[in-house]
Amino acid sequence: MKWIKILFIGCFVAFIGFTGLKTIAGKEAKSLTEGRSLTQFPDLDYSEMTKDSYLSEVENAFSDQLSSRENKIHQYYDLTVNKLHMKYAGSVSIGKDNQLFEQPQVINDYAAFDHEVKKIAKVVNKEAAKITKNGAKFLFINYPRKDVGAKQYLPSYYPDSTKDYQRYIRILRQELSDDVIFIDANELFQKYDGDGLLYYKTDHHVNANGTQLVYDEVMKYVKQQFPATQTKSLSDYRIKQKVVAGSFNRKIGYVVSAGKEEITLRPKWKLKYKRLNSKAPLFGKGDTYASAFMGGDYAYTDITTPQKDAAKIMISGSSYTNALEAMIIPSCREMISYDYRYNTKSGTLAQEAAKQSPDYVIYIPNQSDAHFSYETFRQHLGLSNKAGKE
Repeated sequence: MKWIKILFIGCFVAFIGFTGLKTIAGKEAKSLTEGRSLTQFPDLDYSEMTKDSYLSEVENAFSDQLSSRENKIHQYYDLTVNKLHMKYAGSVSIGKDNQLFEQPQVINDYAAFDHEVKKIAKVVNKEAAKITKNGAKFLFINYPRKDVGAKQYLPSYYPDSTKDYQRYIRILRQELSDDVIFIDANELFQKYDGDGLLYYKTDHHVNANGTQLVYDEVMKYVKQQFPATQTKSLSDYRIKQKVVAGSFNRKIGYVVSAGKEEITLRPKWKLKYKRLNSKAPLFGKGDTYASAFMGGDYAYTDITTPQKDAAKIMISGSSYTNALEAMIIPSCREMISYDYRYNTKSGTLAQEAAKQSPDYVIYIPNQSDAHFSYETFRQHLGLSNKAGKE
């Protein structure tokens, strides 16, 4: 019996020691499940060891570099979501029909909020004036967060932010100048009478149905100047269904089963184009938004087509723009896009427009977690870029 205890204690100590050594040796930089960077162990520095900041970094590193950590996270979410039927997991809420939503944005100070929106309008007006001065049309497209654009699927406990969104839109419309052609995508979405969804169930991205509505609205303005523009509808594509590996589902370990959704498009016609800075396809075969449209997010994209009499279109935005970029290609002679989250070399959007001479500049500043952020709007005008100047 004594030897059994010794053997048990020895195995336990060996297991703890092995796990500890493996944890200390861990160098994982990012958690794909959580979508965040992981803390790594700091260099051994005797002069820093007594400081709270050093000890805190070591403590965080032990948590982040724990052996088999990703598997433990998946097991936790499987327990809380599937077995205990909890309707939230971290920053993700589970709504009707397994629709996933990001945590709500709550506005506590409406005076500060109104001031922020007016600041947004002011900086957009300033840059739009520079762009339109050179002859381009400036289109500002505002996509609603999913909790506004697909609010019919919200869980009962989730606060309705529609009034906040409407307040934001109302102030923008009052403050934006005549240089700005403003398109509220939510207005288009609320008029939609089709049977399909407009957002992916487990993601924040607008799908092909929603993008088609925005594309159609953009083409109304493009055809005013280029009436012979070829336009396409979803009937011009073969659409395939897959289980979408959405970013919200990734955060909770892919434990929500949402069924197959239409995600990949294939043109029924011969689409001719030349992508100058990448070989990534416009329409991919993957199960994520990034792999389905444009091959993901690129700091800079330049694509030309044989359509000499069509418009030259410049786009600035984040991943929200990828599907729209792909669907615009058949209707333009050139499409140039900037993602200023990654682009650190280009000038401001106005400076780039002066160099590129587009017919239309499309500005789509929204991100899934920064709906009303002034800094986000500045960033996608290129004003946060070191190479750009206000």
